[in-house]
Amino acid sequence: MSMKANRIIIALVMLMAGMSSCQDWFDVSPKADVKAEDIAEIKRLLNEEHIYLMKNEAGIESENLL
Repeated sequence: MSMKANRIIIALVMLMAGMSSCQDWFDVSPKADVKAEDIAEIKRLLNEEHIYLMKNEAGIESENLL
């Protein structure tokens, strides 16, 4: 093989390697963004904590109120 053919092969291999990796770069969101699933989970946890605090204030021992 000639030197020119080697350079073309090396360039093609490098191009293919560069194009095939790191597809997740486009899926990155800012840290300040909050997903809808996270908001739902936070609301659920706050509701459970509120019910727990209400039970403690009322002196209720039952765990079946949730």
